[in-house]
Amino acid sequence: METFLTDAITGEGYNVNVETPKQKFQFVVNQFFTEFECEYARRRTPNYQQRVGEWLSGVPSCIDIPFYNVDILALAKDLQEIEGDTKKSWEDAVLKNYWGFMAHHIIKLQEKYND
Repeated sequence: METFLTDAITGEGYNVNVETPKQKFQFVVNQFFTEFECEYARRRTPNYQQRVGEWLSGVPSCIDIPFYNVDILALAKDLQEIEGDTKKSWEDAVLKNYWGFMAHHIIKLQEKYND
């Protein structure tokens, strides 16, 4: 996940040069705070990870991760090294948890690089 997410982060559209993983994850979290985080969002969704997931589901341009269901499922299969057909229940679970899953990894990696 770390390599996938590091490669997905770009400051290109923001005129920001982010090269190291630390710079990239800090940039993404800073964009979340700039673009989404506010008192209303915190009252509506008290959980930080869920708020980051909501922001990601709005497809911010600073990170290029799949957002179409078919692409999300393909990524999940690649990450879990699954070949062939999957059960509908597995697909439903992946799609339901995708944005929170990505948010979790972004938050943890940003914390890792700021320790």
